[in-house]
Amino acid sequence: MNVEPKVKRFDKNIEILKLDEWLNCTSGCDTSLFVALPLIQRGFVWKPKQIIDLWDTLLRGMPMGSLMYSLIPPGVEVREIGGKDLIKTPESGAIGLIDGQQRTLAMLIPWEKVGEKMDRRIWVDFFDKPSDEHLFRLYVTTKNQPFGFQKTSPSTKLPLGERTAAREEFIKQHKKLDLSQDFLFKMAKPYHAKFPLDLRILIEGWKHQSNLGNQESKSVWVNKIEEMLERMIVEKLSIDDLELAKIRISRFADALERFFALQIPLLKVDPALFSVNDLNNSDHNENNDPPLAILFKRVGTGGTLLSDADYAYSIIKNLHPETYTLVEALYSAGNIASLLSPTDLVMTTVRLVAAEYKEKLTDWESPRKIEFHRLIKHDGFLKDGFLPLIRSDLLNDAFASLTKLLKFDKKNNPYGLPLHTFPLLNRPLIQVLLRWIRIVQLRVSGDVNFILEQSRGEILRFIMYWQLGVIDQRKASLIAFQQFRTDDVCFSGKEIYKTFIKERVAIPIASPEKILEVKQDVVFSPDATRLRGWERFDTQRATEEENFIVSLYQRWWGNGHYVHPLLLWLQREIVAEFDGSPVAGREEDTPYDYDHICPVNHWGNWTGSSKGNRLIDFLARENNGGHWRVGNSIGNLRVWQSGENRSYGDATPSEKLKFDNPIERDKLLQQSAIDSSQIEGWKICSDGEKCWNETRAQAFQKVIEQRAFALYKCFYCELGFSEWS
Repeated sequence: MNVEPKVKRFDKNIEILKLDEWLNCTSGCDTSLFVALPLIQRGFVWKPKQIIDLWDTLLRGMPMGSLMYSLIPPGVEVREIGGKDLIKTPESGAIGLIDGQQRTLAMLIPWEKVGEKMDRRIWVDFFDKPSDEHLFRLYVTTKNQPFGFQKTSPSTKLPLGERTAAREEFIKQHKKLDLSQDFLFKMAKPYHAKFPLDLRILIEGWKHQSNLGNQESKSVWVNKIEEMLERMIVEKLSIDDLELAKIRISRFADALERFFALQIPLLKVDPALFSVNDLNNSDHNENNDPPLAILFKRVGTGGTLLSDADYAYSIIKNLHPETYTLVEALYSAGNIASLLSPTDLVMTTVRLVAAEYKEKLTDWESPRKIEFHRLIKHDGFLKDGFLPLIRSDLLNDAFASLTKLLKFDKKNNPYGLPLHTFPLLNRPLIQVLLRWIRIVQLRVSGDVNFILEQSRGEILRFIMYWQLGVIDQRKASLIAFQQFRTDDVCFSGKEIYKTFIKERVAIPIASPEKILEVKQDVVFSPDATRLRGWERFDTQRATEEENFIVSLYQRWWGNGHYVHPLLLWLQREIVAEFDGSPVAGREEDTPYDYDHICPVNHWGNWTGSSKGNRLIDFLARENNGGHWRVGNSIGNLRVWQSGENRSYGDATPSEKLKFDNPIERDKLLQQSAIDSSQIEGWKICSDGEKCWNETRAQAFQKVIEQRAFALYKCFYCELGFSEWS
């Protein structure tokens, strides 16, 4: 039977669809309405808590706002939801989802067809009491976090000890040691859940019963879910637990009735808002945002503004739809391009084209919408500059060459970057490196990689200095672009560094000896000193040279937070062996942890020890937070593979580093970037666990100071910074 294309009825400014009808169409279950992904591309991914909150809203039967769409004529290349390749819209035309992508994708996680391809799952646990703000206990698991997240903080990773315990339990249950991410994601369940059920199973079962047209379909569904839980239960539960679970299942059936009764409004957007010609109007104020950007400021975006990069990509895709396929090809190549979002890849290409353009153009590191329009108005900028570069292999080759140049190899590139370190390379820095590689490509006709490798040491030195010393990355990137000459085949890192210092966008590097000579007390506390907080970095009455030293070492020491990305390079041999995707792109999904060598539970504010025996009782100044400044220093942190069986959570340093087993100890010390000369200090830190005394507190500070400085010496010497001093 031929179904009349539903897109024909989309002739009003507001269309109303049943929510399940919308999800059937966007998932491809219903092909009578073709829905394409948005021309607007936001670099935005919802966190687990946002997904849970949305589904709680839907299960309550509450509205979740409107979506925005535009009509797309037949024969236009678009991407359907759940797919990557471009396909042409059917003869009946299509609608393009402009605003509402994240909400729609979150709703599709438990939907058939598309949901099975996603890297997230939603679970319902009827045996667990819901939080105060939710109707039901919902969990989210992801491919990189297959055991889920913290129960009270659904977007925060499980503590290391719980991930380890979850993995060990899973291995015992499945009797399988070779656990791939795919296998874990498919088979694992939320760690804190009692008897969780996949929301997709619940919804598919409901739809199946509803399609049968049985008047008793609701009660049949309830009975089937109860039976399903009874088969899962392998331990005795109280009668009260069982009765509560049945009540929640019945309430969930009511919630699904509300969900399947929901309707959703779709607001039509005039295609004229995508025009790039409006700025030619003489009445237009060139400092105003273009119409499309203004729309996203004012209409139903839930506070999510359309960024400059998102806007630029949407305009380019609208003018040249093939851009999407070209960007996806770059993005999926598996090299450094994968670190950048599609919008960043487009803006990087735009910047490189501007630098190589036949006329001298202003270098906007991150052009605003108005500035972007000025660029693309130049004759042939997109057609003869942007498209040829992104369409050819040249840009992909540049990314591939950069990856090869930087990637750690114990034998051939021992000071390189392991893959998990690549996220340190942000867009302004990557653009600087690509600009130089493009100069070499344009200048050299022979083996480009051979030429690039001559500058490998200088490149690595420049990259790692950027992480530590650059204060204003945007200005630094602009300065670096200005420093390049079209005949540069050697990377002039030292000259760029000197200009950084002159323009005060970075802090001078200093040798370890110079730091001790100028400001020794910033590195080591005088003997018998109590825990020092931020007074360690006090610059009152300091000279300019002392100010530079203090600023540099303060950045090295850390700002009071426990995240120290430079450890990924300092521990590069073991980091290179870590499993998991280095380009997860989601903070809660990183497949490694920053692990306190002496755990927080031994020295934090609430250790359970009595007054007088806590680390906070040995601060140099009352309430100065010195224990956090010391405990969260780079000297007390290491990076460690998430969920590894050899991770010991809150164990003492002596237990964690196996001091009672010299062979294991030496291996763990090397992997953790701890010098053997520090063993005695870590032993003293282990005595007493949560109970402290003056001697132990001083040893805690001293060994952390020793390790922090030893790590700095490795950083300075192994990267050859004496070449710049």
